[in-house]
Amino acid sequence: ILAMAVAGEVRPAQLILWCIYSYSIALLLLYRHLKNRGRSPRSFERATKKAVIYALFLALPWSSFAVLHLGALSHDAELILIALAIGMAASGTILLSAMPPAAFVYMSGISLPSALKCLALNQKGYLLLGAVALSYWGYLVALITKITRDISERKQAQDTLRIFSRQLIEAQEDERRRIARDLHDQIGQALTAFV
Repeated sequence: ILAMAVAGEVRPAQLILWCIYSYSIALLLLYRHLKNRGRSPRSFERATKKAVIYALFLALPWSSFAVLHLGALSHDAELILIALAIGMAASGTILLSAMPPAAFVYMSGISLPSALKCLALNQKGYLLLGAVALSYWGYLVALITKITRDISERKQAQDTLRIFSRQLIEAQEDERRRIARDLHDQIGQALTAFV
């Protein structure tokens, strides 16, 4: 969509390079995902680090395009560029929300360079676009914070449930041992009295 919106305003070679880079990164990550599907990561921390790096690479085409071309495009093309960048940041944040650090890097990698470039141009229309990009960035930060808190609360609830389950099992085992001991003693006394 972006390539069609700015065709004729950006040199074809730059546009083709941007498309190749953007799609190459996405295809490489899709290939890695399909290749590793079904495998469990060695650790959650390692998986998170990889997701953060991948998120940064996925954000780079959008942020670089905005930084290089904002201020040089027609007004309509720039509105489309900012709208698409914010939309990509928002949708990526939702898709990566299970790994908040990756979501934050992706969203910030797209939104902040675009917003800062708009603010640096220091013209009324660009200031407004920069403010919109920053407000969406703030909204997405709040969303990521809430998701992180929800994940922490869920993890804490699962840990508490695990502890209670373990305590319940231990109590059941203690009760079984006590009943077995009582039965053993009673049967032993009955047999002694019988003999």
